[in-house]
Amino acid sequence: MEKRQARNSGVRKEDVGWWDPNPAADGNMHLGLNFDRLKYWLTAGAKPTDKVAELLGHAGVLPKVPQMPHYNPRDPKDDTKWRPNEDK
Repeated sequence: MEKRQARNSGVRKEDVGWWDPNPAADGNMHLGLNFDRLKYWLTAGAKPTDKVAELLGHAGVLPKVPQMPHYNPRDPKDDTKWRPNEDK
């Protein structure tokens, strides 16, 4: 009988690190990497996913991924162009 897998799971060749997204008692998230194997796979042409590229950027292996600017809409009460003239 075949072992079933999700179609987007991919084939895992080798574990080159781990990441614990839950903050530990010290308040930090922990990441462990096998730099030698990681460099090998990157030079062999492996493409990291967006999240992995972000984590590798934090670790200093890859350049940091630029973050999209956050749009904060202005409060319409502060808009003086369309405010009715209250001096009348």
